[in-house]
Amino acid sequence: MDATQHIGPATDLQDRIAVSKDYDMLQGLITVGTGISILLAAATRDFTWMAVGSCLSVAIGVTWYEKRYGKARSTRSRSAVTVLFSILVILAVVIASGFDQWRPGPLLWTPLVAGPLMLAGKWAGLRHTGLTMWHWISCVALTLCAFIPLFGYHPSFWFAMGTLALPLIVIGSVDHQRLVSALGKGTPDEQ
Repeated sequence: MDATQHIGPATDLQDRIAVSKDYDMLQGLITVGTGISILLAAATRDFTWMAVGSCLSVAIGVTWYEKRYGKARSTRSRSAVTVLFSILVILAVVIASGFDQWRPGPLLWTPLVAGPLMLAGKWAGLRHTGLTMWHWISCVALTLCAFIPLFGYHPSFWFAMGTLALPLIVIGSVDHQRLVSALGKGTPDEQ
């Protein structure tokens, strides 16, 4: 599959195999839940929503996918790269958001850092299925939010954090739909 892949039912055996190989990166409910958690944190100006919501998103998402499709095992190297990249992204976004909060400038650092990193992470993680146009649109739009202050609007730190939410929700929805379209209804006891 390539970056222009449509979002529709996966009927081809090769498509199903590709989705199975990228199973861990297509578990979009986790990403959607994290996006909603960040949106709630930005709306309420309370990091508790982000911390608790993200943890719940992972727990609920992993449980749902395992119950529906079973547990998939990634290779040791893929798991290590995923964990390392996730830690680096979180660290980079925390540092960027610190600049947005304590040293506001002509750009918003959070979306400027998060957009390209999100796209790079998905590009690396979806090696078999590829990126959709929604991955590109979401990450480019997020990155462009960094330039909002150049037009005279100087949003708050919480706005900068909130810009992360919509791309996560869109990308998570797309990834979840791709996985469910390819793998169907799941285990027999779920049907």
